[in-house]
Amino acid sequence: MQMKDIECIARDLMSNAGSSTEEFTTAKHLEHVRPMFQKAWSPCLAAFSVGLQDSDQIDLAHLCLTGISYSIRIACIFHTEVCY
Repeated sequence: MQMKDIECIARDLMSNAGSSTEEFTTAKHLEHVRPMFQKAWSPCLAAFSVGLQDSDQIDLAHLCLTGISYSIRIACIFHTEVCY
């Protein structure tokens, strides 16, 4: 897939996400956050690592480091281990 195609698909998905009629619930309790974080952390770390290693773009490096920082923050707030 070309980057333009991916960009268009992502834009469409984000614009459609705001028009959903379903109720959104914010996860504030450990029993909600821990299983989601444990499943999402490894793929996120892989994506952030690839972005840092394979690109010389400052903006991309900043986004990857911000993602890692937010992940660490979530782990600290909810006392969740970050496994590698």
